[in-house]
Amino acid sequence: MSKEALVAVRRCNSYDHEEVYWACKSAVECIGGLRSIFGRGDVVLLKPNMLSIAPPESAAITHPELIRASILLLRGIGCTPIVADSPAFGTVMQVAEASGIAKVCSELDVPILTWRSTAHINHPFYRSRYLVVGKEAVQVDGIINIPKFKTHIQVGFSGAIKNMFGCLPGKRKTVMHMTTGLNEYRFAEMLLSYCVALRPSLTIVDAIVAMHKNGPRKGEPYRLGMILASRDAIAADVALAGIVRMPNAHQLLLEVAREHELPTAFSENVFVDAEGLELPNEPFVFPRLVGTGFNPGRVIKSIIKNWITMLTGRMPE
Repeated sequence: MSKEALVAVRRCNSYDHEEVYWACKSAVECIGGLRSIFGRGDVVLLKPNMLSIAPPESAAITHPELIRASILLLRGIGCTPIVADSPAFGTVMQVAEASGIAKVCSELDVPILTWRSTAHINHPFYRSRYLVVGKEAVQVDGIINIPKFKTHIQVGFSGAIKNMFGCLPGKRKTVMHMTTGLNEYRFAEMLLSYCVALRPSLTIVDAIVAMHKNGPRKGEPYRLGMILASRDAIAADVALAGIVRMPNAHQLLLEVAREHELPTAFSENVFVDAEGLELPNEPFVFPRLVGTGFNPGRVIKSIIKNWITMLTGRMPE
């Protein structure tokens, strides 16, 4: 991890495809441009937040226009983009269809994948351990992490760090919740380890319409009106926390990163380049935290809900 990091923040007031494209382009150019990150011919994985079957206006998933902009920017320098994730509820194609990501990828002839097999990678904090990830995530030349900025009733917020946990295949995520969730520090450390180990080459955050209150799925849209870009995912989350004046209690992932003395988890090492940003007058509301534990009953309920979702194509209440 670098010792210092730059985060570019650009105003973007709508999901109009031209506005999103130019905001993404401006932000990426501010941090050095795509050519400083990827080379011609590189295969680049776009990792959005595809949590569950939901329309784009729900603010639960990454908006498809950020996928479109990323694809066009990559193709502009001769790269080959692919899109992949492993939703918590529903199949990747069910989520892609509902969110509009499938439509964008179809128009631009970009494949949408899920993790068909697994690979083991070294744990960044413990030499004797390893992490299980989707093999496709380690077979590409680079990753663009494209999270949706949301509150999260368990870990405080979901942004760049949390989004990389989606590289763990299928319901293994639920099992990890159950086996590590009773210890909040260990659970947050596990989430952080995926981000640090996979080291996304670039992070572009969808904070045009964020989610506040009871995220990550049942919160309410909040028009924040911005896109963030950084070569350091942790720095992007530090910038987000500062922008919305996030309480310390909701910064569990960043607190654990600071415990591990990761330099860009400290605000003094993060430099923000922002252009004329004004926060909305409406307060950004953080949720009451419920803890990170998943008991066996909750795991079974989650698995049943996922089966129903895959069979019906709809999220049960």
